[in-house]
Amino acid sequence: MAEGLLEAWHAPSLVSEVSVDAQAGKSTVKNAKVEALTTGPALTWTETEMALPMPLDFKDKLLVLALKSSDFIDDLDQEILRVSGLSAPSYELKIDGQSVGKFSKADLTDGINLATLDTPMLRQALEVHALTLRHNNIHFIRWRNIQTTLGTDGSPATKHDVMTDLDKLENEFVAEQHAAAQPRPHRYELNPAR
Repeated sequence: MAEGLLEAWHAPSLVSEVSVDAQAGKSTVKNAKVEALTTGPALTWTETEMALPMPLDFKDKLLVLALKSSDFIDDLDQEILRVSGLSAPSYELKIDGQSVGKFSKADLTDGINLATLDTPMLRQALEVHALTLRHNNIHFIRWRNIQTTLGTDGSPATKHDVMTDLDKLENEFVAEQHAAAQPRPHRYELNPAR
């Protein structure tokens, strides 16, 4: 159902697409910025994506089953990394010093979808999602329990004070949510796997 809504709203499928040529030391990007690309035994760069992947918890077995039964990831969650010009048969990818996984040279050349892996970007998306839920909960408590329920009971001062306090709290959550959603640079490191 979520996929249907996002497609109806013309949500873009592309989080980012980054192609790195290890031989030439160059990159091409869509919806991201790559800086400080260095080649050698290790390939390193700093990448800032302009969007976050969908906040999907891949530890949830029912969610994973639903994703396998749909084309949601292909249609709405593409965070592609391609690396060509590699010489070793396999590589370990680290982002911000944490291992994301080991990949064959062929997989990296074809492209891997980082949106399906435990990355700092996914953890940031999950953080923003949690803040969104907190914001929504406060908003709905205000609307459902105070504004509509107490709207006819004759205690406007109490109702106003409570609504003002909840509005202040909601605004704090919104500010925190916006700050957490800002693009962050991440340090990528690709080393031949041992």
